[in-house]
Amino acid sequence: GRSRISPSSKSAMGFWFQSNESKNKLVTKDLAINSHLGSNLLKNGDNNISQKANLDITVVEPHRKSRFYYWLSLIALSGVSLVATIDATYGEGRDKYQNLALLCSGTTLVISFVVSLMHISSVTTRYVVGTKFEGLCSYILMICWDVGLAVMSKPDNNLALDKDTGYIKNANIYFSSWGAFVVTVIIFAKYIQSIHNINLRAELKRRPRRLTLWFGLMASSLILSGSSGDIYTSKCETENSNISFCVIANRSVILGLCTGFVGLGMACFLLFSSENAKTLIFLSAELVVSFVMATVNGIGVSHITRESGPGGVINNLFFASWGCLCLSIWIFFNCLDEISSNKEKRQIERACYHDMSRREVLTKINGNDQIYTVA
Repeated sequence: GRSRISPSSKSAMGFWFQSNESKNKLVTKDLAINSHLGSNLLKNGDNNISQKANLDITVVEPHRKSRFYYWLSLIALSGVSLVATIDATYGEGRDKYQNLALLCSGTTLVISFVVSLMHISSVTTRYVVGTKFEGLCSYILMICWDVGLAVMSKPDNNLALDKDTGYIKNANIYFSSWGAFVVTVIIFAKYIQSIHNINLRAELKRRPRRLTLWFGLMASSLILSGSSGDIYTSKCETENSNISFCVIANRSVILGLCTGFVGLGMACFLLFSSENAKTLIFLSAELVVSFVMATVNGIGVSHITRESGPGGVINNLFFASWGCLCLSIWIFFNCLDEISSNKEKRQIERACYHDMSRREVLTKINGNDQIYTVA
């Protein structure tokens, strides 16, 4: 009952399989040739195609979107600051400092609005994104808000802070001015990062984690000393000034300057000598320095922020003193955590080395393989 295949049918089937295989090879070869030609057309003819179709192809950098959102935020913050400053000085004779605050807010609103519109349009994007124009605008606004923040936060100008008590008089001016200053710094930093192709996250991962904390401590200490100096100048140059109040304000200036120098020194060492910063000796020294900073700033906060102190009300001095204390404590615990983690790593390495030293070691003596156990 079995069916047999004749030799002629076998040869016919073999020819059929061979012809199909050859057809498949030809199809595969044609596809490869077509794909190769297509890729060459895409590589070599993209300029001609774009010119014929009148297409405007613009390469957009990855930092464009993030900076665009910051420019939009700057529109909102400068608008709030402008309206709040006009409302606070309405019906009064404005002095030169109040006019300077209005000029800073108005200039920022106009420039940020124009730059944001240029970010939206594909025609004008090439003239603003990553160009010298954007860098110049961001640098001018950063300097503008550096001056504007000092003017608005000074109690004598009677804008954000009250002239007599020093507490926050107008929260809209106070927080919008601080927010605009921070945003302008971020925009300028991102612009520098984009034109020099700096991967900031990768660079920070290579450095110790406490680098940004030390820079933050330095910035907070500068605000601490500057705010204390303004309060001392406005409150302690009269005959009826409170002696204890002025002594605390004077010591706050000294505390801010000393903390700033320590923060700058530690940050520079971590930045330029990151390999030595991982050693146990430096970590122990950094732990001691951060403990001293936390202790000194803790004592300073207890005197500055008490009811009769210069930071007893909600002002720049209040936030700066608490910021220095919190950052000092954060650095201390960060050093402690890294020391303990390094200690655990060394214990694991010693355990692995001790375990390997007890294994059987194969040695050759006089051409004969002998096995010795090392205790």
